[in-house]
Order: sequence, then C-alpha cells, then structure tokens
Amino acid sequence: MARPQKCRFIEKHPEVTFFKPQGIPLRELQEERLTIEGYEALRLVDLLGQSIEEASVVMGVSRHIVSRVLAEGRRVVASAIVRGMALRIEGGNYRVKEEQTPSQQIITKENNMTMIAITSEGPGLESRVDPRFGRAAGFVIVNTETMETEY
Repeated sequence: MARPQKCRFIEKHPEVTFFKPQGIPLRELQEERLTIEGYEALRLVDLLGQSIEEASVVMGVSRHIVSRVLAEGRRVVASAIVRGMALRIEGGNYRVKEEQTPSQQIITKENNMTMIAITSEGPGLESRVDPRFGRAAGFVIVNTETMETEY
C-alpha cells in the first residue's frame, strides 16, 4: 500500500487557470495539466526567487518534495510551450493557508521545544549520560528556557 501524500499549502488560488497559444481554436489543442502545488512551487522558487528550503517551509513539506513538484511543474510548462499545447492549472493535493486549523499550522522546533529529557546516571547535568534509554538509571528533565533541571 502506498504512503498517503502529505498535503501541500499554498498562499492563494491562482487568478488565471488556463493558457493557450494565440490563434489556434481550443478544440484543436491538446492540454497539459499543471497541479496547483506545481504552480505554487514555480511561483515561490522561479518568480519570487526563494530557495527550495524557504519554499518547503511555506508549503509545509520537505525540500525533497518541493524539488520533485518543481521539476514536474517545469516539465509540464516546458512541454506546453514547446509543443504548442494548452496549459490548464487545476487539481492536486493542497490546502490554502487561511484554511488551516490551529492544529495544522506548521510548528518549528525553535518555538516548540521547551523541555527535553536526557538519560542520566545521576541527578544533575554534571552526571554521565546513560546509554541505555529503556533501562536508564533516570532522566534529567531540562527546561531549555530557564535551564532548571528535575531528576
């Protein structure tokens, strides 16, 4: 069974969703389909000049996924231009950022991790780290904001 696709976030829906070569009736044209997330990746990286990493944060997915979506988007646009095909922008697995619920918002490690647990052979930060997580002598809980510890 295939792994489910992670939803990609976009800032807003495209204002124009269809392009065609001038002077050729639509009924005579073949179409290429660009997904909405492909459109968003092209907009962020190629138009706004963001890096793949910056675009991945905006879209809420990994850099690898953005690279793959971007490559497919570029291929589709190039194919439509070179072959004189119509380009339709629609579909895909996405959600507009304003539609996110609070539980779906992207939480970064920098603003989320305030307490950490460290395996320890003794009650303080000076004690040695216990390499056996499941059978550790104990844990030192550290509040990263105040650096208070609890064994």
